[in-house]
Amino acid sequence: MSYQWDAQDYARNNAGQRQWALALIQRLNPQSGETILDIGCGDGGATALVAQAVGPGGRVVGIDSAAGMIETAHQNHASDTLRFVHADARNFDLPERFDAMLSNAALHWIVDHRPVLARVARHLKPGGRFQFEMGGRGNAAAPLQAIEQMAQTEFWGEWLAGVDCPYGFHGSDEYRVWLQEAGLVCESAELISVVMRHADEAALAGWVRTTWLPYTQRIPAQHRDRFVAEVVERCGELVPRAADGSYPLQMVRLQVAGYKKPATK
Repeated sequence: MSYQWDAQDYARNNAGQRQWALALIQRLNPQSGETILDIGCGDGGATALVAQAVGPGGRVVGIDSAAGMIETAHQNHASDTLRFVHADARNFDLPERFDAMLSNAALHWIVDHRPVLARVARHLKPGGRFQFEMGGRGNAAAPLQAIEQMAQTEFWGEWLAGVDCPYGFHGSDEYRVWLQEAGLVCESAELISVVMRHADEAALAGWVRTTWLPYTQRIPAQHRDRFVAEVVERCGELVPRAADGSYPLQMVRLQVAGYKKPATK
């Protein structure tokens, strides 16, 4: 199923993803003059920061399967050293070979990551490195539980009953195996528990509305606001609000780092 992203709405409600992106870029440590690929670049904001880091002698490419995201990224951030390509992470084919790759909060939209890793191995230069972060096993337990509860009700069950979790929330053990199968070296693969704090009801609703598309787009348009409001209400019951009124949702991130073996002489 393809999803209709609202790039502008997403940009207004992706504070958590932006924070993760900044930390990921720091771990990747882009160097002046490097050629870097951002897989699942979204609206291109983080990709533009990578382009700044590599400077005028570098080249950065962002790919995303959502045409609306690519259009927004191109309009706001494209330059002589930064371009955006509408492409699927599972089958992209680019002329460049990259010094480094990164992916933030994107790969969990794909259930089977092995085709992605095969493309990573193909497009990395020998010795090239990567840093990926995505939702991992156990991620977003509260909203998933809320939606599961709603699927059991007569009203929401019409559209949600029997729907499997559409996300690829994987663990570190299988990821190490997949990297090895792709011919990539795993330096680290670790599940990290973090809190995504939504300042208030409106902020949580914005996140649900703009990122939980596998569920919201199953709901008829006239009922979507009601759906989002009920997810927010149920999340508040499952995870008590903090003293400042914020919603501290427990998330699990899978952080993966490694490289492609250097060419043998």
